[in-house]
Amino acid sequence: MADEVRKLAERSGNATAEIQQIIAKTQTMADSVRSMIDRTVSSLGEASDRSEEHTSELQSHSFISYAVFCL
Repeated sequence: MADEVRKLAERSGNATAEIQQIIAKTQTMADSVRSMIDRTVSSLGEASDRSEEHTSELQSHSFISYAVFCL
């Protein structure tokens, strides 16, 4: 009986160590994903800003073209 309890305790310890490794890997992957999302959001914000600048420039050029056409 004592041998069975010892084996069960050993398996339990091994399972606990395995679970801890899985948790650590999951946390590392989650941190990596969070970092990628942060970079993506930043890039999207920059792209949006550039798009707004280009839109404004195109509107200005359109207005100037229209004004010249109407002369």
